[in-house]
Amino acid sequence: MQDVRAIFFDVGSTLIYPDPSVAEMFKIVARERGHAFDPARVDSFMPEVDALYDREYERNGDFWCAHESSVQIWKDMYTLLSERMGLGDDSAGISDAMYDRYLLAESWSLYPEVVGALEALAGEGYRLGIISNWDASLPNLIEGLGLKKYFDVVIPSASRGCRKPHKAIFEVALDEMGVKARHAVHVGDLPEADGAAALVGIRPLIVDRHGRHVGCGFETIRSLAGVLEAVR
Repeated sequence: MQDVRAIFFDVGSTLIYPDPSVAEMFKIVARERGHAFDPARVDSFMPEVDALYDREYERNGDFWCAHESSVQIWKDMYTLLSERMGLGDDSAGISDAMYDRYLLAESWSLYPEVVGALEALAGEGYRLGIISNWDASLPNLIEGLGLKKYFDVVIPSASRGCRKPHKAIFEVALDEMGVKARHAVHVGDLPEADGAAALVGIRPLIVDRHGRHVGCGFETIRSLAGVLEAVR
């Protein structure tokens, strides 16, 4: 049986989710800036906006390795949405405002079981950390969400010059936490990124809230409430 001493977590879609969603936030920001539009059109363009991210990530996801490029991918998505909505003249202003809104803790929500799960794990003596493909603002967001007290290390890819699924970011996390891979678990929602923890000997645990990753090749749980049982 594995002697687990440290548990790392992904952030987006693992601990938190945007609330309002990107589409809803766009509607709020655009209206505040004086634009009139059909809100249903915003939703209709979201698949194209999401596809922009997917395409760029598949082409070269190393934009997550530096703060400026990590910020720019989000702004590119907001700019595309502005242009599709016929608001191209204000695309820079809208994208800047959107990015700034998502720097705020109030624009994100925790999944319902997060605090209970972290409290239980910390109470059992496990050391906790974060490994996330995110820009350098992540530590401030984690603090704003009231989660800082649970984590010994918070590692955004843009601050370390490496990203998931590359081995280097997991090696950095182990070094900063001061733990051997055989004593660590990494919890995340994407098998292709978070499962890469296995490359350095960390045990991956995939949180699969919607049953999308059955047969992914890694252990899965339906919510973070299952982490404690999985690591005991």
